[in-house]
Amino acid sequence: MTGLTEIEFPEDLRSVGYSAFEDTDMQSITFTGENVPLLTYPGRGTFYSFGVETEGLVQLEGAAAENEDAYVDVWKYSIQGYESDDEIESNIYYTVLNAAVSEWMDAAGDFPVDEDWNYLPEFLEYIDDCTPYTIENIKFTGEERVYTLLGKEVPDHPDRLEKPDINEYVDAWRDRIEEEKNEKEEQAVVLDKIPEVPADVPVDPEVPQDPDQGNGTTQDPDEPSEDPQDPETPTNPDAPETPEIPETPTNPDAPEELDQPQEPENPDPSEDTDQTENESGGSMEEDKEDTEEKDASSEETSDTEESL
Repeated sequence: MTGLTEIEFPEDLRSVGYSAFEDTDMQSITFTGENVPLLTYPGRGTFYSFGVETEGLVQLEGAAAENEDAYVDVWKYSIQGYESDDEIESNIYYTVLNAAVSEWMDAAGDFPVDEDWNYLPEFLEYIDDCTPYTIENIKFTGEERVYTLLGKEVPDHPDRLEKPDINEYVDAWRDRIEEEKNEKEEQAVVLDKIPEVPADVPVDPEVPQDPDQGNGTTQDPDEPSEDPQDPETPTNPDAPETPEIPETPTNPDAPEELDQPQEPENPDPSEDTDQTENESGGSMEEDKEDTEEKDASSEETSDTEESL
């Protein structure tokens, strides 16, 4: 701890280091330049400290007093470890994430992940809702610190966002887990009520089961269907029915019909011609022989009559 308690910076001061007021018991720090000196910080999001920050610790005199609004606009970011709104918005995610993990573990007593080590949807929703609040809170908190250091009244922001309550998100997670548990128990009860197929009943895996048959029987896919109705042709209930043709009655006393002999097939037509000629020739020779026999018989008869 040094004995330094007061300091006044020149007008051309460009920046003030992060540890400039470390181990001091400052009572008064005075700035006189029109240009706002930068408050350097070792890393993004790291607060800058003037030591023991008391109300009215920082004094603005001369050109600095005339440029008070500029000091507030610059320092409200750098005193919080940032340079602008854009830098806050583009780098705030992991700041919100790390803070939310600690808050969740305090509220739920467990890490905010599922069995596959994925973040819980309720936890991610909490991060999304906390992000705009965190961005706004960084700026307003920096503004409050600067006004307090300057000994000025802190502006009121009635429309300032409120931080979401993490307990609401933890309760939503617990409700979802309980609902999923009840659904699994109901499904288990339904499965227990389904009758099992007896072990002594063989099931042919090659014959597909017909879900439309209520008796549990199966049908061979190669056999024709018993239903003669074409499934693609709708039936007309108003159409007249086709009359059935009566069967011809049979006579038990009627003689049985003999089977007609079948003519042999003759693939060669020339053979039919030769056979016809042969049959014709043979018939003429027989007629000639009969004529000669008749003539001889007539001569014998004549001779007998003459001898008588």
